[in-house]
Amino acid sequence: CIYYINPLWKKGHGGELRIFDPFQPDKYEDVEPKGDRLIIFQSRLLEHEVLASHALRYALTVWFY
Repeated sequence: CIYYINPLWKKGHGGELRIFDPFQPDKYEDVEPKGDRLIIFQSRLLEHEVLASHALRYALTVWFY
């Protein structure tokens, strides 16, 4: 789970979470780190990365096993 705490985030600040399609690795979805957004996904099943950030970016991350 990732909870974003970025109330002033704007496009161009970067820091998006990129999640790749498990069946088509050349396709992906970028999730903007907007404030008060919660993302829940199975990180061991979905290839993902965080893009470079050009501004302060805050997130709370929790792993459940």
